[in-house]
Amino acid sequence: MDASNWSIILGPPGTGKTTTILNLIELELERGTPPDRIGYFAFTKKASDEGKMRTAERFGLSGRDIPNFCTLHSLCYRMLGLSKTSVMQGAEYREFNDIMGMRLSGEIKLEEGSISMLSKDDRLRFVSNLARLRRVPLKQQWNIHYNDDIDWYALERFHDGLRQFKDARGLYDFTDMLELCVEKGLAPKLEVMFVDEAQDL
Repeated sequence: MDASNWSIILGPPGTGKTTTILNLIELELERGTPPDRIGYFAFTKKASDEGKMRTAERFGLSGRDIPNFCTLHSLCYRMLGLSKTSVMQGAEYREFNDIMGMRLSGEIKLEEGSISMLSKDDRLRFVSNLARLRRVPLKQQWNIHYNDDIDWYALERFHDGLRQFKDARGLYDFTDMLELCVEKGLAPKLEVMFVDEAQDL
């Protein structure tokens, strides 16, 4: 994609960013862009569901008309043809915790990218995922920001242990879904794409 075709909309909460996006989507529909060739991606399911609902209501569309209004994780889940039984969920994280003697929550919620409020074990998971998402060696990611407050051997043990646990059970976590779609070159066929809260995504 040519960077000259990008637009960035900035503004604090409540200034109408989502309404502006809906207006741009309306322009695309008026130009004849098929709804299923428009992508709207958000960091959270709540945000993507809101964008999908507001678009469907405003333009008289059904959810099936706009399949690419979602989170990146749900998009990858769909493109990979996964089922719920193949995804790491609460029960699987509890089993992993028992095996490893850890206390992962199974969910990470961040504000402004900070890991200071996470538990010790969730911090290990955060750094491990960040290395995978950035596609850099684990130790490189650890050296950049975290070597003062995260033990390297605990991080390495977690990273390797989770991979072995998932491999043995044929399970995928959310980061695996992103990695697999990149490796397989999977992507929806879009003519235009909107990203909400891009700094989080």
